[in-house]
Amino acid sequence: MFNMRDAGRLMEEYIQSHPFFEYYRIVDIETYTVYELKDGKLIPYKDKCYNIWNRDYACQNCISRLAVNENRQIIKLDMVDDKVFLVESMPLPDAGATLALELIRDATDSLLVNDVNQKGNRALAEMIQRLNHLATHDSYTGLYNKHFIEHELQRQTMEWKETEPLVIVLLDIDQFKLINDTYGYLMGDQVILTLADKMKECTGQNNGWAGRVGGDEFIMVFRSMDIKEVNLLIEEFRKMVLGIEFRFLDQSFNISISIGSAGYGPNVGDWKSLYALADQAMYTNKQQQETCHIS
Repeated sequence: MFNMRDAGRLMEEYIQSHPFFEYYRIVDIETYTVYELKDGKLIPYKDKCYNIWNRDYACQNCISRLAVNENRQIIKLDMVDDKVFLVESMPLPDAGATLALELIRDATDSLLVNDVNQKGNRALAEMIQRLNHLATHDSYTGLYNKHFIEHELQRQTMEWKETEPLVIVLLDIDQFKLINDTYGYLMGDQVILTLADKMKECTGQNNGWAGRVGGDEFIMVFRSMDIKEVNLLIEEFRKMVLGIEFRFLDQSFNISISIGSAGYGPNVGDWKSLYALADQAMYTNKQQQETCHIS
């Protein structure tokens, strides 16, 4: 972090409009490089932006990436050891399309926690952890949310290496509306929660992660398996899901899912192209599905 007083003339406007903050960093969201402003020039710093938080990887809820991608200001709390930091990030389009300005304040002594057990730091750390979790996860299923999915796919495609395969799998529930209409929305919710748990289990065992795109559409991402290995895995996953019996009163039913996969490579382009390939594969697979296996 660099002292706001030493930021130079370019930062004067921000300093005057944000007197609450003490430090600043200019961050490149693609390389995670940190810059200091000296004599009107951006000077790269030796550490990556996440090193200041004692991490070896980019934050899951990177507010600078979100600020640049959505062209708006974002605020979050973070904690290092026993210190609490308030961070505000905003895009810097005039300086560079991938640059964000982070304004930082040590807010340790500025926040109060009503804790009768005198465990303020612990309570505050748990609160920050919970808030950051909510920012990246779907509140109902516990899977990663759409914001995280987009930002993490962008990061992972940018950092892709041939020795580290990246494969995504899109899936949705066949005729999900029919399930809701036949058995009610509470049963539909149970189907979604069950599928979400199975996805967490599958990705957790295979160095991956899972997210909810929206409604009954989901994504699984794998980093240590190539496309052939993933396709074998998801076929087993499909069979496992088909074998789950759901019960409603004196009735039982099964579900089927449509699945599409795509692997990243230098000819694919950006994450949106990768997503489009998997989406098209899922659509083709859905056309081949017959019914929802409701009995």
